Amino acid sequence: MMKRVGVALVAILVALSLTGLAFAAVKHVTGEVVSVNQAMNTIVVSAEGQQLAFSVEGKPAEALSGLKPGDKVTIEYVEEGGKRTARAITKG
Repeated sequence: MMKRVGVALVAILVALSLTGLAFAAVKHVTGEVVSVNQAMNTIVVSAEGQQLAFSVEGKPAEALSGLKPGDKVTIEYVEEGGKRTARAITKG
């Protein structure tokens, strides 16, 4: 009986930890590219009166090669633990 309770408790904790990841709020920001670092997969954008840094992973990282300072972009991102990660980058 105790073993079943323990297994159920672990299953509930795993499910709760995964829901936090799955439901991270997606945000959008539009601004001007300040810098692009393809080696580090990062982009800095001037928006909302400040410079915002984003790490870029997966398909959005391919877009970095076509960006330069001064370009207008819209970035779809998630923010977790103070780190912004771009999920999509649209130029224009």
